[in-house]
Amino acid sequence: MNFGKKLKDIRQSNNLSQEDMGEILFTTQGNISQYETNARKPSIDQIKILVERFNLDANWLLSNNEDQIVNFYDQSTCNIAALKTENYYSISSDKIADIENKLDLIISKL
Repeated sequence: MNFGKKLKDIRQSNNLSQEDMGEILFTTQGNISQYETNARKPSIDQIKILVERFNLDANWLLSNNEDQIVNFYDQSTCNIAALKTENYYSISSDKIADIENKLDLIISKL
């Protein structure tokens, strides 16, 4: 997966318009469009903003690798990864719904 596709996926998964992403990266909607089509490359400072703002792995973002590496030094990422893999089927559906709602709330505040 190329950088442009990843950027578009990040933007859409966070319910952001190209204008919104432009504000985050201190650029225009037109530049975001060009980044998403790989017609133009963002600056190093913009890459840094993406990595920090959306808790991304820079190597993943800049590579053609599709799978993002989980940062196990980030406790929140560890907890989410563990929750998704460990004893998933033994958790009640009510508890899963509660956790998903809390995650949505956290993500909406980013």
